[in-house]
Parts: sequence; structure tokens; C-alpha cells
Amino acid sequence: MITINYPEIVKVDEKSRLTTMLDIDGEQKELWFEVDEEYEKYLCYERSDACLIGVLQYAMRKKHDITCLAPVTGELLYNLNHHLFPVLCKTVGSFYHPKIFAEATSQSLENHGAVGTGMSCGVDSLHAVANHYNPTDAYTPKLTHLIVYNVAHFHTTGFKNYGKNKIKEETYAHAKEAAKALNLPLIETNSNIYECLACGHQWTYFMGYAILSMQKLWKTFLFASSYDYSKFTLDNHDSKCPGYYDLLSMNCFSTSQLRIYSEGGGVDRVEKTSVVADFYIAPKYLLVCWVKGSNCGVCSKCRRTMLTLDILGKLDNFKDSFPVDYYRTHLDDYLKWLVANVNEEYCQDIYAYALKGKHADKIKSITMERDYGKLIAHNHDVLEKISIIEKKIDKFSTDKETANVKLKNSQERIKQLEASTSWKLTKPFRLIVNTVRKRK
Repeated sequence: MITINYPEIVKVDEKSRLTTMLDIDGEQKELWFEVDEEYEKYLCYERSDACLIGVLQYAMRKKHDITCLAPVTGELLYNLNHHLFPVLCKTVGSFYHPKIFAEATSQSLENHGAVGTGMSCGVDSLHAVANHYNPTDAYTPKLTHLIVYNVAHFHTTGFKNYGKNKIKEETYAHAKEAAKALNLPLIETNSNIYECLACGHQWTYFMGYAILSMQKLWKTFLFASSYDYSKFTLDNHDSKCPGYYDLLSMNCFSTSQLRIYSEGGGVDRVEKTSVVADFYIAPKYLLVCWVKGSNCGVCSKCRRTMLTLDILGKLDNFKDSFPVDYYRTHLDDYLKWLVANVNEEYCQDIYAYALKGKHADKIKSITMERDYGKLIAHNHDVLEKISIIEKKIDKFSTDKETANVKLKNSQERIKQLEASTSWKLTKPFRLIVNTVRKRK
């Protein structure tokens, strides 16, 4: 059983913390979410909503029921019990459907009516900002606040050598400069939720905790999507990023007072980058690096972004934020990396666009070399057998019956080869195959 005690606000070093004691089978854990004092009035101590979202994955994985001492918004309970839990537990049998013991409330909370989004300055983040900074229509939410979170991002493997605290400080400073350029307030937050509840893939749930901790501020929150909606899936969701089903989870975390959108899911990665590339602060402030506080140019995220900007014809505009000259002198290496990683989720769209762009011929040539090399390496035994069979056909060509038997065996080998490969046969190998097929 997980018991979520009454949230309370405490002062810590001129900061305000929304603090909640968790009791997990007798083990006490203090969970907190911290903001500057000026934003204290927006911390929601009246409800258990935020902590409930924060512990969900832990409860489903560890098979805990949940007791909330403070009331929970009735709409939220309905969304979880009738929409989120059933489908997550149905698609992954090891997930447990927690029983939630809580007083449901429909009483409205005071709400400031703000529109916000996270400000990591990555592609997803700046796409949300670009689309809502100065909308041209009356119905698109207009940003009023930006916010930075420390709920999981800085704990990723890539930042370990650089230092979690160092990358956090540099990212926050960078976001502060970008917010100043936009003339929008930036809310700097902190939390220990990762240290308290980390298990499996929980990014979406930890973000839900952070958003609902300030639900008295937000009317609309734009949660930057990681994947476009066409990639929505619940298959093996216990071992995948929950971003694959943000369209479901963000809807379930929303209430009539706070609408959370999965922003940017209507476009693919290249289209999203195209919007960002035309946003006036992006050339200076776009920050995607996976290993340090500035764009290194060689990690996977930097490579993907630079390749995309190059395909779009916008890379030269980003000399202030990326090592463009290095990219130009090592272009073949970047293209080879793209071909080698074409099956990686984010590279698939980039590769498809690259085949239509200025580097299409190079990409095709590199791909052909790769495919032919794989065929030779992985099917060497079949190639040898085909060669042996052809030699035997030549040797016994006067014996038509023997030749036909050998030819049939050879053709069967070819069928097996084609069935066992996930790539198309390259031109050099196709010549070998056609030679055997045409033998009579």
C-alpha cells in the first residue's frame, strides 16, 4: 500500500516546497516540488492529484494500492479508473490495476488562467513555443509562462560524465536567457521525485506530477510530444518511453480546470525541426545535446539535428549554436552514421527526407555499400553453395536431368536467401541471382 499524506508548503532557503510524506509499505519517503517564493500561491496543497500521478507507474509496477488522505479531483479519478488503468493493464499483463482510496471532489480551485510549456530549448520544446508564442488566430492558446523542470531529464546516462548538477545549472541559465529574449517569465523548479520513485520509464508521469503541483496557475499546459501521433502504441509499454501514448495519458491527466495537450504530435521530426528553424530565437538558443551544456555536434541528438537542418537548407543559420564547419568537413561521416542508424526511431524520417534532398546520391551509394556488405557477411555460406551448384551445373551440363536438379536446388537457395533478409538485394548480388535464374 502507498499512502499519500496531506501535502503542505514549507520554506527552504528562500524557496517554497510542496512537500508530501509517502508511506510505502511502512517506508517513509518525503516527496517535494520546489519553486521560487513568488510562485508559492500556485502550489496545490489542497489536493493529492499531483502525488497520485507521480506514484502511478511505481504502483502499477510494484502492485500497490493507493490511499490519498487529501481529496482527489473526481474527474481525475474517473479518467484513471475508467480509461488509463484498464488499457495499460490489458496490454501488459504484469501491470497492476491499483485501487485508489480517496475522497473525490468536484469543488473548483482558484485558477490563474496561465498558458505554459517547458523550456528545455530542444526541438520539441521550441516547437511548442514557436506555435504558441504569438498565434495569429483567436482560438490558439497564447503562452504566458515558461517553466523548467528537474524531474528526470538530468539523470540520463549521457550526462553522467558531465555532471548532473552542472548540466542542470547550465540548462537553466540557457533557458533564462531564451525566456528573456522572448520577454516571457521563466519559472525555475526543482524536485526529488526521481530519487524517490524511479523505476522503469516514468518521464510522462513525473511531468504530470510537476504540472499538477501548480494546477492553480495553469489553465492550459502544452506538453511537448516526443513522437508524432502515427507512432502511438501501447505494445510493450512497460519497456518503452511513455511518450508513445502521450495522447492518452495527457488526456487522462486533464480536468475541466486544466487542459494538458500533447503538443507537436501532428507532425514528424523533420517537419517539427522546420518550424523551429524559422523561429527567430532558435539559431542562438536551440539546445539538443545529450552529453553537455552546449551542442557538441557528435552525440546522436546533435547529429540528427544537424543532418535535419542541412536537409532543410537551414544549417548555416545555426553557426552560433552548432559546430557547422566541423559538420561540413566531416559530411561523409555524418551521412554514414545516418545510414548505419536508419532503423533507429528518430533517424527514419530524416533518412526518408534525405533520399529526396541534395545528398540523395551519396545516401543511396552509402546504402548500397552497406546492403551489399551485409549480404556478403551474413549470407556467405549461401553464396558459397550457389557458387558450388553453378560449377556442378557447368560440369554436368551434358546430363540435362542432373543439371535441372542442380538448377532447382540453386533456385531454392536463392528463395531462402531472399526470405531471410530484411533488405533488398543490391545490384551486384542481383546479377549473380539473375544468372542462376536464367540458366536452362
